[in-house]
Amino acid sequence: MNDDEVEVLDPEVDVPEGLEDEAKADDVFVDGVRQLRPEYHKHGLVQRVVWREGEMAIAEVCLKSGRETGHEVWVVHQGGERVIGGVTVPASEFPPSSGEWGRTGWSVGSREDADAKVLAVKAARAALAQERAAGE
Repeated sequence: MNDDEVEVLDPEVDVPEGLEDEAKADDVFVDGVRQLRPEYHKHGLVQRVVWREGEMAIAEVCLKSGRETGHEVWVVHQGGERVIGGVTVPASEFPPSSGEWGRTGWSVGSREDADAKVLAVKAARAALAQERAAGE
């Protein structure tokens, strides 16, 4: 990706009207889509994205105290612009929801386990794509 393809918003100047409460200073937009944020807070845990390649990501999961509890492997989702609680949210990338767990999100222990899961998921997705292509 070229630097000219990435737009980092200055919240004092560039936040689209109506998104002032939603946008964050470190949001990165590519082709109008907010990219996966580097950190999420959910269920009392902090999830930090430590690796990303294409649609795959690995997040380190820590307690708020900073103690690591494990890792998660994500297939990154993308959704269009929508209104949530009266606030317009731009088209965005995001981690899998709880309902997607086991299909596009997995909890694992070590980083090595996460790396192995990424390889397994990539292989399974490639095989599925190959099957679909052969069926056409």
